[in-house]
Amino acid sequence: MKYIFLLAALIICISCQTYNKQNDVAVMFRGDPTHSAKYSEPPIHTLHGTKWKTTLEGNVLASPAIYRDAVYIGSSEKFYALEAETGEQIWSIKVEGAAHSSPAVYNKVVYFGDFSGKFYAVNTDDGSLKWTFFAEGERKFGAFGLHGMQPKDQFFTDDWDFFNSSPTINNDKIYFGSGNGKIYALDLETGNEVWSFQTGEVSHTSPAIAYGNVYAGSWDSYLYCIDAETGDKKWNYQTGIDTVYYNQVGIQSSPLVADSTVYFGCRDAHVYALNAITGELQWKRFNNYSWVIASPVIDEDKLYYTTSDSQEFTALNRQTGDSLYTLSTKSYGFSSPILMGDMIYYGVFNGDLVAVDTKTKSEAWRFQTDEAKEDKMQIINEDGTLNLEKVFANVSVENMPMVFELLFSAGAILSTPAPYENSLIFGTADGHVYAIY
Repeated sequence: MKYIFLLAALIICISCQTYNKQNDVAVMFRGDPTHSAKYSEPPIHTLHGTKWKTTLEGNVLASPAIYRDAVYIGSSEKFYALEAETGEQIWSIKVEGAAHSSPAVYNKVVYFGDFSGKFYAVNTDDGSLKWTFFAEGERKFGAFGLHGMQPKDQFFTDDWDFFNSSPTINNDKIYFGSGNGKIYALDLETGNEVWSFQTGEVSHTSPAIAYGNVYAGSWDSYLYCIDAETGDKKWNYQTGIDTVYYNQVGIQSSPLVADSTVYFGCRDAHVYALNAITGELQWKRFNNYSWVIASPVIDEDKLYYTTSDSQEFTALNRQTGDSLYTLSTKSYGFSSPILMGDMIYYGVFNGDLVAVDTKTKSEAWRFQTDEAKEDKMQIINEDGTLNLEKVFANVSVENMPMVFELLFSAGAILSTPAPYENSLIFGTADGHVYAIY
């Protein structure tokens, strides 16, 4: 009987963790502090086309936040506010580093970080600064001989570490990770540091908040559970390690917490389910040596996620981790799926925004960006897959910028879509924001 009361208390605890203490609702990556990615907007069963398209400066890898009829989204050059109905620019501000952090918005302030280590609180009305915080030592993950690059004794930066940590708002604090390995809690109003927790490596996941805890991953191979008020560690869980090529190690997938379980993907090619209270492993699922970068989403008894190299959309039994079915994504999936009713939406590197019908267990439709249709670099095969032989024909440290120029040329979608009044809004890596309906 005591376990029933404990479970009830935990459920009440989650509901008490309000992030709209005033008459306002916080907006953030994947919708809420648990990263549920479940939205109440009606699903889009049939694709009609493009509602609007806006061109921004730089690459757009981050996901949008939509708040009070405005879209807030960063690029490698600036941070923007756009009219959600038309895509017209309201304001923009220059950033000191690429703003590949998906923003959080609350009480007319938008919060985000950039790769200079600067974390911004900006007034939504006019883009003026409210406060800034500097996380010294921000960087991308790197290692000696990374991914088998030569010489082995040379340190290489991992260009696949695309995203800054996206902040999470809960009560009067905002939480995010940093390239210096720290996970921060700041006072929402002042930007003053409440606490910081040091991990062993870069931490660019977006923290999830539940049960009074912060859940965040690090490139040191650990998923951490930290007390949200004090910053004290409650437990950590180690995933796979790779000290030779540093390819099959590191957590980029932001965790999802539901029903006393924390779910996340890892570059060690597994998806994990841990007990959110104790950190005990419930199950893990191997994905054929393919990174799992995107965050999962849950619908009733099923867990859905996408993979990178194996290019799959996978449905599992979320209680056991058993495979239910897979669909081809046709490209790398770094965009995290979202759920609207009986439909799931995610983006992939070939410039497609994909809709999956969970009832029929099949693709409902694909939206192709204008750049993918044009395919000026000719990197898309006739079947819609990427021509990886061409993209990776001359892989070297010197040629990596060209590799990403090719990958991004077809409007690659790393951005997680966000719904707005019967449309989906998302960014593309070649510098556009789309609203489709």
